[in-house]
Amino acid sequence: MTAVSTTHLQPAHAALSSRALIRLITEIDDNGPLPLRALDRTLTDVPVHHLRHSAERARVLGLVHVQPGAGLRGPNKGVGRGGG
Repeated sequence: MTAVSTTHLQPAHAALSSRALIRLITEIDDNGPLPLRALDRTLTDVPVHHLRHSAERARVLGLVHVQPGAGLRGPNKGVGRGGG
């Protein structure tokens, strides 16, 4: 087994502990797909530029994907109350 150094974990920790990213993922998990144009109206406690950056980061990390006509959606359709 190969040990992972803390220098390799720090970027992942920083990316995944972002307040905006956590709010975004929680909102999608709780309520289902989130239209991209509604990010700033839905998550009013997070600055718009943080939301946009977090949405892109979540997409790159495979935490969400963009579904045409629905917006940001979690990777598993059955996850979350609104994800069905």
